Amino acid sequence: MNRFVARPRAPRVQPPPGRRQPAAPPKPQAGSGLPPHPDRVGSIICLAGLAATAFFLQGATPEDVARFGAVGVLLSLGASMAMDLRLGVHNLVRTDLMALMSL
Repeated sequence: MNRFVARPRAPRVQPPPGRRQPAAPPKPQAGSGLPPHPDRVGSIICLAGLAATAFFLQGATPEDVARFGAVGVLLSLGASMAMDLRLGVHNLVRTDLMALMSL
């Protein structure tokens, strides 16, 4: 048995001869393909703040020492998170930040 599909006889519309302009490649959006990552300046500020907190740690009672250390760590992490926020809010949802904030 010989089965076939009849093809239309209408001519296909061809583009006019000549040069075609290549399509412009799409411009990547800022941070579109990158996973969330820490900002280098923010990490340096955080480490400097933690070192300063450890160096100037003082207090008359153990509670004062713990309070001073907690405030220093909070300010250091806050500065680091502010630098990370420059890359977008989605950059703050990272495993390392969640682990540090849970402490």
